[in-house]
Amino acid sequence: MHIEIRRHTLAADGTFGDLFVDGDYIGHTCERTEVELPVGDYQLLPHKSGKACLEQWGGLTISFHNPALGVYAEQSMIPPGVHGARFDALLHPLNWPHESDGCIGPGLEIEQLPPHGWGVSGSRSVFELLVKRWGDRTGLTATITESYS
Repeated sequence: MHIEIRRHTLAADGTFGDLFVDGDYIGHTCERTEVELPVGDYQLLPHKSGKACLEQWGGLTISFHNPALGVYAEQSMIPPGVHGARFDALLHPLNWPHESDGCIGPGLEIEQLPPHGWGVSGSRSVFELLVKRWGDRTGLTATITESYS
């Protein structure tokens, strides 16, 4: 399975994009601009998280991994002597950019959501769709691109 994130809107509240799985549009994405992942290609590796937003899925999600971009799936994968690398950049449900610490949240619509402003609605339902499609979470890849108007 291949996930493609096409960033298209850079707002004061965050960065938003379109989400595709194997070429099929399935929703939008939400990220906090200051900590968004670099543009590029990634392996997506199985990850178990203690984040409360993942409890109903047993903490199971995926983590972005591309050492050439300084992004590692887990802290234990960072080679000795490498400084400033990022790790635990996950795909998980969230509604607003401020809920992201370098992670990406899927959603149905980009809209004004009280009380925090612009975000994505329906994040859990889109995440559930992804969980059903990715199966055992092996052999997954992703591409992040951006084209701001």
